[in-house]
Amino acid sequence: MDARIDPAKILGLEIGDAHVIRNAGESVLYLQGMVTFKDANLQEKVKKELHSTADHIAFLSIVKLEDSVREDVDFLKNSPLLLKDIPITGWIYDVKTGKLNQIV
Repeated sequence: MDARIDPAKILGLEIGDAHVIRNAGESVLYLQGMVTFKDANLQEKVKKELHSTADHIAFLSIVKLEDSVREDVDFLKNSPLLLKDIPITGWIYDVKTGKLNQIV
């Protein structure tokens, strides 16, 4: 859900050309987690800031971003709720370079 990119503009889409799914976190399956943090980082932050333990919590952080995108696209393509002829692609926007890279 990065507001720095307008998917329609960068992909040359017109109104009605595509449905764009944007999420606020790890994947379309689990809308939580972050790219820059690992479970150990978040567990330590909870311990420091809240004086509590979170060692038993899996924060579902992303280990390999490209693999996460592939898994999400596979999940959507195999969903019984979507028609099989609907094209589904997965992209990663690099906030440092401004490039949009198609993964699937």
